[in-house]
Amino acid sequence: MKRLAIVAVGLGGMAMGQVAPPPPAPPEPKPEYVRPVVPPTPPTVQRRTRPDVRDIDFESLIERDDRGMIKHLNVPVDYAALDHNPLIGPEQREKVDAWMVDRKKAMEKLVVEYADVAVEVDAGILNDLVISDQLAMEAQMELLKPLQLVTTLGDEMRASKVLSPEQAELNNYIANQYTSARIDELRDTFVPDEDSGVTLVDMILRYVFSNQVAEPMYAYHNLLLEGAPRIDELVGKIEGVAPETVAKVRELAEKYDPDAPRDKQLDVMKQIVEQLEMAEVRDLLQAVIDSRKD
Repeated sequence: MKRLAIVAVGLGGMAMGQVAPPPPAPPEPKPEYVRPVVPPTPPTVQRRTRPDVRDIDFESLIERDDRGMIKHLNVPVDYAALDHNPLIGPEQREKVDAWMVDRKKAMEKLVVEYADVAVEVDAGILNDLVISDQLAMEAQMELLKPLQLVTTLGDEMRASKVLSPEQAELNNYIANQYTSARIDELRDTFVPDEDSGVTLVDMILRYVFSNQVAEPMYAYHNLLLEGAPRIDELVGKIEGVAPETVAKVRELAEKYDPDAPRDKQLDVMKQIVEQLEMAEVRDLLQAVIDSRKD
């Protein structure tokens, strides 16, 4: 009986194992295909390109003397470039001139504050610059910093909306053509001097740095020359100037010739400046500015 029960249970299990599984669920319906919407192609924008400034005709700043050497300018190269820039018409010139009045006032204020640097430049600090003496060169560069202008006048005027990008670019190009030619001339004419140890690189650096301080130095020299015809009067009004200094200034003032070349006039004024204390030099420069109000 026991065996029959086991057999019955086994048969029952087999019967249960043969029951069919339920049918699989029907597949999910596929979503209907919808074509993506492609946005229309935007119209091509024709960008306005400025002409290459090298293709614009202008009168070069490069002039040569009888020896074929490039003539030095009597004004900062960026100032000269403005006068040779054909993209600046008569109406634009009025706007440029008005901006330049304020610019020159700013340069005068700068050299009054840093008259000591201007005096050092006139004394020839740049002529002592040699790249082999790093410590001395670093000290010279630190001294020059207040008067160094590393941004071109054209870029300053573009930032101030006085010149368009194209006008400013051409102004920079005219100026760069001149300075590049001067540097090429230095390369072509340089003669090594073993005694002084001055190298071609030294000469090029001196020229580059002199350009960076050219605008403030131009303002400084103009103030000196403006005060030159009445220098003894102006110095006499400065408080604290020693009587012997006033006497020496009057003696030197007799050498001043308003009809002499600019550099000769400046030579006399530099000698007069050498007689003054630095505070007195600042007072002299400010006295020239203030005398315009009289």
